[in-house]
Amino acid sequence: MPKKPAYVLGINAYDHDVSACLIRDGAVAFAINKERISRDKHATGFYQSVVDYCLAAEGITLNDIDLVVRNCYVLPVEDLETRMVSADVPEVMNDDERSQAAKHPLYLSRSNKVMTVSHHLAHAYSAFAVCPFEEGAVMVVDGVGNYAADIAEPAQLTERVNPLAREAESYYRFAGSRLETLKKVWLDPVRGFLSDEFYYMPGLGALYSRVSSYIFADWNKCGEVMGLGPYGRPGTIKPLLAMKNGELSVPEWGVEFGKPWLVDRERNWEASPSMRHWEDLSRQVREARFENIWIQPAAGDDGVAIGCAYYGYLAVQKNQRSFVMNHAYTGVAYDDKRVRAAANRNQVRLQAKSRRSDDICRETARLLAEGNVFGWFQGGSEFGPRALGNRSILADPRKAQMKDIVNKRVKHRQAFRPFAPVVLAERAHEIFEEHRESPFMLLTEVVRPEWRDRIPAIVHVDGTARVQTVRREQNERLYRLLQEFDAITGVPVLLNTSFNVKGEPIVETPEDAIRCFLSTGMDYLVLRDLIMRKTPGHRIFAPIISTYSDVASLVRTTVTAEMHR
Repeated sequence: MPKKPAYVLGINAYDHDVSACLIRDGAVAFAINKERISRDKHATGFYQSVVDYCLAAEGITLNDIDLVVRNCYVLPVEDLETRMVSADVPEVMNDDERSQAAKHPLYLSRSNKVMTVSHHLAHAYSAFAVCPFEEGAVMVVDGVGNYAADIAEPAQLTERVNPLAREAESYYRFAGSRLETLKKVWLDPVRGFLSDEFYYMPGLGALYSRVSSYIFADWNKCGEVMGLGPYGRPGTIKPLLAMKNGELSVPEWGVEFGKPWLVDRERNWEASPSMRHWEDLSRQVREARFENIWIQPAAGDDGVAIGCAYYGYLAVQKNQRSFVMNHAYTGVAYDDKRVRAAANRNQVRLQAKSRRSDDICRETARLLAEGNVFGWFQGGSEFGPRALGNRSILADPRKAQMKDIVNKRVKHRQAFRPFAPVVLAERAHEIFEEHRESPFMLLTEVVRPEWRDRIPAIVHVDGTARVQTVRREQNERLYRLLQEFDAITGVPVLLNTSFNVKGEPIVETPEDAIRCFLSTGMDYLVLRDLIMRKTPGHRIFAPIISTYSDVASLVRTTVTAEMHR
């Protein structure tokens, strides 16, 4: 009889980016962010949907799980759940999820198989436990982590720290499966409006969120800050960081920062007269450089679920590291039956025709080279915010106008935002200076001058690109598509961006992909070996179906509200 696998489940609970990760015998089996299921960006709330997703994908139940490890940066999960019994906080748990939670065995659990780990420790485990290095250092730079009073693990340097101070930065050293805490930077409580205290805490992560809120009226647009930065002018904004007595400090903001984006006053962000000021500010906060690094592809709080699982596996169960995360395709791979069922729905067939391709990579490469924009849906979805070739929108990088076409016609986002290249790993050194392997699209490199005019759609204003490399063993179908495109064009590069529109999560299911395809200006959609193109009837039926869906959604919402009265 084969040995029963050992399972550990990690959960990032309740606040933004709720997620779950299931590890089997020390390797990631499945991981998912709640937003992919609920279709609500950075979804909060109860975690049943992500737990059910992972269990169903593996074909097991909660009874098969040996250990459950959770984190919530607001409070320890057990404390938060106890408080929620008597508190109404809809953004943490709405009425429907309260009913769901009341019946769930993990809610208010007192089982010795269920535990909590602190926030920065979970982040650290998400990185070092699955990295390719045997030893090294770990740096966690966060907006805000747990309160010092809530960190229960030993040797976390909480002595003589204000109990209400919160984690801002944490530094660790690891060797093998052991992790040692070297230093922690704390955010002391500050005065201010309840909602903005965090932004004015003197931490690196808090600073990014302060700049993001100032420019975009949203604390969680730090990626957009990075994209806007190269447009800024050096030296036009005072330094946002300073060194004092060997310590990094964040100076207070003064009256010179008097041009925030006020949504009610300036509806058109891109036409604001403050744009030059925002570009300069973004450049000031963006400029930093690190070498020889491995970054967890889900470096936000969704990745905390991975860290929770590995804290349980390594620190609690005392196992040894044996797994390297060399790809991020941790979602369910939907089969041909599910794809065909989605494509054959009546409202889809009214708007699009689909057929099976005998050579999907060769045919797609040819159509991409002709200037068509593709939705590309293959295998399991990527964990984290980057599309890495399984839930991607792909286009030809040789045409400079392709950036604007995809931004305006497909993504519906700001024109300044750049697109990333995906490139055959063995050819990347020809195109990018000082090239390093970058399978997760997290390293920015300088495009060689002789290539900038050949692939202008992926070159940012400062001559850089955020590169994704791909090897055959990481994603065979994407690798072959690049080979076919190279054979036609002599360019082993494609423009790769996430399969979603502005404000929506990346698509998860075939149904999500078709819905996004039909509501945007994409020319083709590939679902496994199925290729789909809109019919002339799309222009007629799309507005009708959209209106019907909006009305149906409004009716459902109204009925649900009446039932809860």
